[in-house]
Amino acid sequence: MRKRETTQGEDDHGNADLRQNIEMSKDMVRKSELAQRRKEHMLKMRQSQRKARRYVFFDVETGEIRLNYGGVHEPLKVTNVNNENVEVYELGLRIKEIRENDFESKIFFFMCGNLWEKEVRSQYLLYKWCLMNIEMDLEDLMALGSGESINQYINDQIQKNIPGGEYEERINFFLFDSNWILNDYFNWENNISLSTNRNFS
Repeated sequence: MRKRETTQGEDDHGNADLRQNIEMSKDMVRKSELAQRRKEHMLKMRQSQRKARRYVFFDVETGEIRLNYGGVHEPLKVTNVNNENVEVYELGLRIKEIRENDFESKIFFFMCGNLWEKEVRSQYLLYKWCLMNIEMDLEDLMALGSGESINQYINDQIQKNIPGGEYEERINFFLFDSNWILNDYFNWENNISLSTNRNFS
């Protein structure tokens, strides 16, 4: 049998392919190691203590606490439009004074959860959760009396304002990535800004 002689060009081409395959293998190993380190880092973060913002409203004359909102506690449970029991995650609140109405104070609650209809969920690869905000009159809210009454009213309004709820307003719904809650630390002010670019209405 005759041995086939190779040219210098064939040798160079073969060596180039070999080097390329080696670099691709190294790159895959690096990516795998990076993914493993990220996974370990995220697991460590999830097991570590976290800070949670708490909002406390009190009567300036008596010192009585009227609203104690946020902090670390179990998520609120609601029934979504698909008749599923799901958790709603509180993201925070903001106060806004409406100058046109003699600086009338409004309070906006931000929250998210697995609230969309199944038909909406199926249309998106990442943004399967719903971010929503609920607007309330601050003076009317404080007029409810005790902190327990105020918190109960807020929880009732959340159930009524979710998709499919009695008072739903689609202009207040935004597409949201569940990974921001389930897999990563959540910078609620930054990610609310990101989500509000994806208004659903």
